[in-house]
Amino acid sequence: MCPVEQEGSPCPDEPVPGARISVLRDGEVVARASSGAGGGFQIALPPGRYTLEVEPGVAGLFAKPVEVEVRPGSFARVDLLIDTGIR
Repeated sequence: MCPVEQEGSPCPDEPVPGARISVLRDGEVVARASSGAGGGFQIALPPGRYTLEVEPGVAGLFAKPVEVEVRPGSFARVDLLIDTGIR
């Protein structure tokens, strides 16, 4: 999220608050969430395989879809790498 990335001056990854996440199962949206101030989100889902997508929104956010499997009685941690378009 650095306005200008320069050699020798790294731009560390930062949380992206307000990102809209869609959860798809068999191509259908089954849930949506927004990331909080710290970039995290939680969505309660029944066991199964899902695809998480970041909605582009007004800010032009981009992330590759991520496949995740939710197993009975457990949580699945997913890290979404979001390109904010800021360079």
